[in-house]
Amino acid sequence: MIRLAQILELPALSLTPLTVVDPDAGVSWVATSELEDPSPFLEGGEILLTTGLTERTGAGWRELVRRCLAAGVVAIGFGVGLTHDEAPAALVESAREEGLNLFTVPRHVPFIAVSRAVAELLEKAERLGIRESLDHQRMLTRIAVSNPGGAAVLEALGAIVDGEAILTNPRGDLLAGTAHGPRNDDLLDRARPLVARLVGSDGRGAASEVTVSTRLTVHPVGIGDEVDAYLVLSTDGPLTVPLRSAVTTSIALLALDRRRAQAERQADRRLRSGVYSLLIRGELAAAQALLGDTSPGTGLPPGPAVVVRAQGDARMIEAALNRLETQVGLADRCLPARVVPTEGSSHPWESLAIVVDEATAASTDFTSTLHGLTAGVGPTVSATELRSSESAALDALAFATERRPIVRWSELSEQGVDALLPPSALQAYATELLRDITGRADSADLIDALHAFLVHNGHLGAAARSLGVHRNTMTNRLAVAETALGRSLLDPQTRADLWICLKSLVAEGRRTPL
Repeated sequence: MIRLAQILELPALSLTPLTVVDPDAGVSWVATSELEDPSPFLEGGEILLTTGLTERTGAGWRELVRRCLAAGVVAIGFGVGLTHDEAPAALVESAREEGLNLFTVPRHVPFIAVSRAVAELLEKAERLGIRESLDHQRMLTRIAVSNPGGAAVLEALGAIVDGEAILTNPRGDLLAGTAHGPRNDDLLDRARPLVARLVGSDGRGAASEVTVSTRLTVHPVGIGDEVDAYLVLSTDGPLTVPLRSAVTTSIALLALDRRRAQAERQADRRLRSGVYSLLIRGELAAAQALLGDTSPGTGLPPGPAVVVRAQGDARMIEAALNRLETQVGLADRCLPARVVPTEGSSHPWESLAIVVDEATAASTDFTSTLHGLTAGVGPTVSATELRSSESAALDALAFATERRPIVRWSELSEQGVDALLPPSALQAYATELLRDITGRADSADLIDALHAFLVHNGHLGAAARSLGVHRNTMTNRLAVAETALGRSLLDPQTRADLWICLKSLVAEGRRTPL
C-alpha cells in the first residue's frame, strides 16, 4: 500500500492538490471512468481519474462525490484542459464539504502516466514490504532461538508494531508480555471476553475490539487443534502487510516455543516418576543421581519427608501438577510425580504422588493445591522409609471423599485402629458378630453391659455401678451375651473385636450395628 501524498509529490506528474483531507490515505490502484455512476466498478482504495465528460449540474457533482466516498474512493483526479479548463466549482466545494481528496491533472500529463507511476510505486512498496517482512522474520526467529519462553518475542513484536503484546492462557491469565502495572491489567480485562469468545467457539480464528484510540486483537497460539494460549495485541490502528506478517511469524514462533516447553516438561515429569519409584524402593542415592540439577518442581527433601497420594481425573491431575511445578514457595521443596499403575497393582488408577519435607507438609494447604482431587497424606518418615509413608497415604486416601477431600494418616491413627478400617467392612463385621444379640428384645441392655464391661477392663463391680445395676444383674447379662455370641469374654481377641464394633455404637447412642 502507498500513500496519496507520495503520488501528489511526484514532480513528473505536476499534480495540483485542491482539497487534501487525508494525505496518508492508502492507495491500492488507479481507475479511469467517465460514467455517470462509476461506483459499481470500484472496490475501494482507488484514485478515480475523470475529465468530467458527462455533463453534471451542481447536484450531479455532489452526488458523484458522495457515491465515490461510499465506494471507498481515496481521491478524484480531475483532468483539466479537455472538457473543462479547471475543476468545476461545485465539484471542489462538494469535495471540501464531504471530505474527499481532490487534485487536478494537467493537460500534458496523460492518465496512463498517472496509472504507470502509481503501479511503479505499488511495485516498489511491495518489494520493500517483502524485504521488511523477511527482516522481521529473521529477527524474530533469532530472538526466539536465543531466548526461549516467549517474553523476548513479545517484546520484539511490540516494538515492531509500536504497540503492546501479551500472552494469556484460555482463562485469560497472563503467561508473558510487554505490558506492566495498570496498563497490563487493562489489557487483560479487555482481552478476557475476546479470549472467552474464541474458547467458546472452535478456538481458532481471531477476535478484535476497536475503540477510538486503539485496536485490540486476539489470536490463538497452538499447533494443529491444540490451542493452549492466546496472543493479545494492542496497536493504534490497522497493521500494514509487513506488520501483519510479523504477527503471523510471532504466533508460529510462540506456538513452537510452547510445544518445546511442553516436551521438556513431559520429559521432566517422566524423570520425576522414575525418581519417585527409586525413592519408594529406598534407593536414595540412585534417585539423587538421576535427579541431579534439574528444573524447579523437582526438590528432593534432604531429611524427614512425607508422601502424599492423590487421585482424580486426568485433567485435574494435570492442573495439580502445573500448580505444584509453579507455586512459589512449594515448587523447589517438593517432588511431584505422576504414577501410572503397573499390571496387578493394588491401586489400579493413574494418580499423583508428592514427596515433601515435614515442615512444608504441615504448612501447605493441600486442599487448594490439589483442588478437584482426593488425597491421603502419609506420616513423616526418614528418606529411606518412604514406602511406609506411601502405604499409609494410600490407606488414608481410601477414606477421602468430596466432602473430606484431604485425609491425613495422623488423623486416622489418633482415632484408633478401627478408624483405619473401611466403613463398609466394619459395618458388615459388626452386623455378623452381633447378629444374635441385636435380634433380641433385650439387645440394648446386653450391648450396654458389654460396653461397660470392656470400658472398665473386665471389672464387674465398676461396670455395674456405671450402669446403675446390681453386680448379679451385670453377671447375668454378660452370661446371656456370651451365649448369644458363642464366644468367651475372657478371650482377648473377643474383647478386641467387641470393642471395635461397640464403641462407635454406644458413642452415638445407637443400639444396633451401623
